[in-house]
Amino acid sequence: MKNVISTLAATTILLSSCSKNDKELFEDSTVSSTSLASVQTSNWQPANTWQYSVGDDKEKVYSTTFSNSAITPEVRTKGAVVLYAKGYNFTGENAPADPMGLPWYYYIPWERMAYPYYWEEDIKDGSATVRVKMHQDIEQAYLDHRKNLQFRYFILPEAFLKQHNLTQASAKQLSYQEMVAKTGTTP
Repeated sequence: MKNVISTLAATTILLSSCSKNDKELFEDSTVSSTSLASVQTSNWQPANTWQYSVGDDKEKVYSTTFSNSAITPEVRTKGAVVLYAKGYNFTGENAPADPMGLPWYYYIPWERMAYPYYWEEDIKDGSATVRVKMHQDIEQAYLDHRKNLQFRYFILPEAFLKQHNLTQASAKQLSYQEMVAKTGTTP
């Protein structure tokens, strides 16, 4: 009985010693206990701002960046950051489309297009940038429907990759449903 009381007292002291800043770090993320190390995930979130540029061959390029201090050099080199997008069906129809992991390309289904939308990512210390490249002929559909885009990212430490026998490349190839199942997070 004394062991139970002393364990409860130690736990109470430990939990009460967490500062408000410690709690804010995970306020908009979910921490999974399915791994040896914590997996962080964002909630589904829209891109608040898009930057415009002109790429090679005069393609239109739009990018948005999400910041997270948990994207460290160690995560970038030994772990993985995996991004998913939804709302990318720019047809104007309410056709649901499964979340897709970046990078990939997409043709609008109702049109026999010569040019796809190219989706890619750029992971740096503290941030993840999403880029979508397109030919000018398909830019208007993107502009009309980009408000429907939402993104979610998973920050996977090296211990998680090892526990699930994954590499950076194989983690990025997981479907959204597989990622949710492996991390034990809510879709």
